[in-house]
Amino acid sequence: QCQPCTHQVTGLIKGQDYSIRVYAYNSQGYSVNPGLPTPRFLSPKTTPDPPGVLNIMPQTDTALEVSFPPSGDDGGAAVTKYKVEWNAMGFFAGMSSMNSDHTSLLYSPYNVQTITLSAEEDDLGGVFRLAFGGHSTGDVSAKSTANGMKLELESLPVVGSTIVTRESISNGFTWAITFLTNCGYLSEYGPIESLRVSSDPAALPHMFVTDTLGTSGSSLMGTGARLVVGGEVSAFKGYEQQTLTTQCATSGGILGGHFALSLEGVRTNDIPFDALASDLKSDLETITSLGTVKVIRRTIEDRINAHQWTIIFMDRLGNVPLLGAHDHLTCSDGSGSPLIFVTEIAQGSLPRMDGPYAGEVELNAQDYADGNDIVHTIGGLMRGMPYHLRVSAWNGASESYGKTQYSTPSIMVPMDRPDPPSSVEMSSIDNATTQISWDAALVKGGAHQITKFKVELAVSSESADPQFEDGAESFFVENTPEVQVIILESSADDMGGTFVVHFMGESSSNINTNSNAAEIKQALEGISTIDSVSVSIFAHTQDSMTSYGQRWVITFTSQKGNFPSILVDTGSAPPSTIATGGTLFGSSSVVKVETISDGGLPANFVTPSVLSPHRMYTSRVLAFNGHNWSAPSTSRNAISPSKIAPSPPREVRVNVLSDTEIGVSWIHPLYSGGDPIAAYRLEWDSDAMFDHSSATVSHIPGIEEYYFVVENLDPLESYFVRVMAYSAQGFSEAEMAVPLLSNMRMIDIVLVETTGSVDLSETFKVQVSTVDGFQRVTNSISVYATSREVEDELNQLGIVGAISVDREDRSTVFDSSNIETNFFDIRYAVALVGDDDITLSVIGDSLGAIIAVVNED
Repeated sequence: QCQPCTHQVTGLIKGQDYSIRVYAYNSQGYSVNPGLPTPRFLSPKTTPDPPGVLNIMPQTDTALEVSFPPSGDDGGAAVTKYKVEWNAMGFFAGMSSMNSDHTSLLYSPYNVQTITLSAEEDDLGGVFRLAFGGHSTGDVSAKSTANGMKLELESLPVVGSTIVTRESISNGFTWAITFLTNCGYLSEYGPIESLRVSSDPAALPHMFVTDTLGTSGSSLMGTGARLVVGGEVSAFKGYEQQTLTTQCATSGGILGGHFALSLEGVRTNDIPFDALASDLKSDLETITSLGTVKVIRRTIEDRINAHQWTIIFMDRLGNVPLLGAHDHLTCSDGSGSPLIFVTEIAQGSLPRMDGPYAGEVELNAQDYADGNDIVHTIGGLMRGMPYHLRVSAWNGASESYGKTQYSTPSIMVPMDRPDPPSSVEMSSIDNATTQISWDAALVKGGAHQITKFKVELAVSSESADPQFEDGAESFFVENTPEVQVIILESSADDMGGTFVVHFMGESSSNINTNSNAAEIKQALEGISTIDSVSVSIFAHTQDSMTSYGQRWVITFTSQKGNFPSILVDTGSAPPSTIATGGTLFGSSSVVKVETISDGGLPANFVTPSVLSPHRMYTSRVLAFNGHNWSAPSTSRNAISPSKIAPSPPREVRVNVLSDTEIGVSWIHPLYSGGDPIAAYRLEWDSDAMFDHSSATVSHIPGIEEYYFVVENLDPLESYFVRVMAYSAQGFSEAEMAVPLLSNMRMIDIVLVETTGSVDLSETFKVQVSTVDGFQRVTNSISVYATSREVEDELNQLGIVGAISVDREDRSTVFDSSNIETNFFDIRYAVALVGDDDITLSVIGDSLGAIIAVVNED
């Protein structure tokens, strides 16, 4: 007996109609008539496969267009409808709190953090500060605008370009910060450290917190005022990440050879053991099922020629099988085998499709012609918000939709035609060249969404409008690379040692000060946060001066955008843009970093020098966001190229040669203005009026670098210096001179005792003061402290550019002559680099009979 009776019929053909009848049986035989089902005929079927691909593209600034082919396998019954779902994957200050589940906000290329300032009453005021990467901002107003917050953040050398939005909340504000170029490597690629905040004017960066509740601070006013930092979006979260590691089993083995990778039976070509990230990316993308990947490479320091690549699957979403590795590697010493292995460091995940910003639409399959792609526009989306979409099909089986197909690309922002650039201006460079400039700020969409500009130039006249469609010349303006320079300087030819480079939280191997360009490039490209760079080395010196150094010009050749600064580290202080001491040695040796030009999309263009001074020209500029061109914006004026005064001299530097002499050097201007440059005018004065003295230096055709010694100066005065170029068209704008070498001050701390009563217990403290009244005091320091111990104590105060300390022991055996016979005489030579506003003093603490004296050279 069965209640009810069931039986599964197998081996049938999907989609084929079958009729089934059932007979009952007992000891007398089968029933005469069968039981017949309802319905009489039925075909085996499963839920249908999803469409093979879901393509998305912007339609307007609030709409996306989706397109997909019919399901490749209908499951045995006709597909009658499709469901398209979407959810927001971004964040801005005005959003309500979203689900905190780890799958809520995925696939962002950017990190987003928030700063929320609130109070119990409507009485907020005062200021606070932010810290990131060991550096802190100046004061930020409690009512700071979004732009004010942006400027403070981007003033930090460790922060690149940002987008900041602000939203008012009850008795406070929330600022959302999107980091456009900052990425890190915290167990996986993408996430960065958290911003930190403080309302304590005396706090150092390492003392800042992510929540000021329960902390002290006097700069922020308001009842129960509280600052909280939130991490809303982590870059590349949700994407599958796998690492590929190649190395020799022993530290002495030198890796060589090649390898290959495979997925689901498809294999790449052979790949060199030291492939660049961009080359490995190209090889992997030949496996079509992977789609687009992002590859990061880092060098493994304790092995020779060993590397680790991180592979991020940008199109293949969800959990991806491990790549197969095919080993054709070698180890030169023969003592160890080559190793190659793949590890999953972040499992890919698919997002939830619910919440306040999710939506769905059902599409009737009968409304679309058989075999054609289904195309539909989804409207009512949030402007500037990235969305993820997916699609599934319905054929009635199991009364549910089948599996889903995610979108390609994984996220998309609704975008309309971008606004045209504004304020297009033309100006002459010379009688054959013009410069065209514009304002790139846009209302619809952000400037960060613009991928390039197009500049068009047409001949015009007073009687006819310019004909841009017929015969106009056009030029594309695209991203220019970030260029930074590492400067090594010394006052004698004795610089040596090593230093380490840090970039977005990752660090290089030790770099020797006498490295060549190839060695520098190798060290920098061994950092996971640096893709590829070019390196050029130039002398950092002037004629007739006794200083030595180099300029390592670093150009980021593949990464786009305005990046944080490279930081340098000699072990004497936290990584910064300037360092001395530690692993760096030599006379007044310093290593520092400067930005020559920010990367990103320029807002100006210089035409080729082919224009006629006898014609009038008008220009117009269009913006492109990767999908649509803006309407053109035409220049306010039409001009004929004409001769003008030259552009200013470049790289004007000044250096002290003696107590009455300074050396001034410069490079000839970038543009002559159309007439030959005749001479250069130098002006110097103790104030900015420049009515004291001047000199003229003749221009020599073919000579780029110039040098002049200013003599007979007052040793008690400080001087401003500027240089102008001159031609028949007049003087250029003046270029102010900047110091060639870093400002280094030498301060001696002398500890002396003459009676012979010193024991091992004496200590002292050093007080560091600034001109604005800020003071900090070190911990107690033993009078026998090493130079490194004193250096560490001073650097922990964190309020000067860079510090190094040398120690000299002049102690002698005490005798009664009292002539150079100090029993105890320890001297610490403190080098302060980059800060004129610091003074040092010694606090006795427990010095006993020891006398402390501070002298500045």
